[in-house]
Amino acid sequence: MKNIVHIAEITHNQPFCAGVLVTKGDKILITLNPDGLPDEMENTWRVGAVGGGQEPNETILDCAIREAKEEISVDVRIESSPVTFFHDMDLKTVEKIQVKDEIAPYLLERVTNPFPDKPYRAGLPVGPYIYFAIYFANVDNLEEVKAGDDVQGLLLVPATEWDSLNNGYTITELKTKGVEIVHLRTPDESKMVWIPENESLTTVCRLLIQSLT
Repeated sequence: MKNIVHIAEITHNQPFCAGVLVTKGDKILITLNPDGLPDEMENTWRVGAVGGGQEPNETILDCAIREAKEEISVDVRIESSPVTFFHDMDLKTVEKIQVKDEIAPYLLERVTNPFPDKPYRAGLPVGPYIYFAIYFANVDNLEEVKAGDDVQGLLLVPATEWDSLNNGYTITELKTKGVEIVHLRTPDESKMVWIPENESLTTVCRLLIQSLT
């Protein structure tokens, strides 16, 4: 990707998803979801970022803000990241880029769209790529954060323990590794969690850990 990128421009009228990175110390806020799981997985929730897919005619930043409110039930304040990383998911490369946008994401990802001529649903754009953006965000009071209707729960996970989420631990067991429960719609800590292969937060956590070394 070229060195200076205008993210709002390249994602305009293109397929994208967007989300936010809310932190507490060295911990990041994640969602627990009942969908998107392999058929053979039982008693498991899928791990995801706070975020989701676009609505018609919104910008990628607008999408991140709206999805955050829907998933954690409070308004967020987006902060421009001092550094932006671009993850080419096809080439499996990560590089720093400069952006023209007034509010820059921490991470921008791009992957070839397997259905470039078919919208995800009616009214949404088509294009050769799907973009993903993760923005830093703050909330006024973390104690007011609750899982919205779209998700089953919210956890705070130390970035250094990210890989532990794929080791078959229950939520109860993850608490011994510094994971905090923010909210569970169903108070069932016996559930296990699973990270999809291309989850954006995997790249985010690796970058955060690298920044500390």
